[in-house]
Amino acid sequence: MIILLTGLPGSGKTITGTILRELLCEAGHKATLLDGDTIREISGRKFGFTGNDRRARVIELAKMATQIDGCVICALIAPTAALRAEFRQVSETAGEFIEVYLSTPLDVCEKRKPKLFAKARGGKLGDYAGITSPYEVPSNPDIEVDTADKTPQEAALSVFERLPTVG
Repeated sequence: MIILLTGLPGSGKTITGTILRELLCEAGHKATLLDGDTIREISGRKFGFTGNDRRARVIELAKMATQIDGCVICALIAPTAALRAEFRQVSETAGEFIEVYLSTPLDVCEKRKPKLFAKARGGKLGDYAGITSPYEVPSNPDIEVDTADKTPQEAALSVFERLPTVG
């Protein structure tokens, strides 16, 4: 099973993914977290992926996920519907795919990462989803969780409990 955690920067993808991985492991499942922040660091770019470069990185992550046994949690922005659809198409070759949208409002995300959002608003980070480039809200995610009023543990548990065959 491949689980895509998508949402704005600051929505809680990384921490939710980390805790979700722990919950899956505690329940006896093999689970791996592939995080967009880590992939950017490996590539030497923390911010500013655009167009084809962003697409290539996201699809690379989807292909990587299909090669890993067990539950694979992919925490990344994947800002457009087309990109998420392509991610789904690649991922479904390996079996079940679940899209999880962390629907946290922009103002809450900005409070969580004020320095980054300030840089983005100042044009210092290139494309920054929700500020200098669009984030298209998923129209029909498999699971939706608003993390605004939830602890990371509550958000991860909410996802875990709604996963087919594991929760």
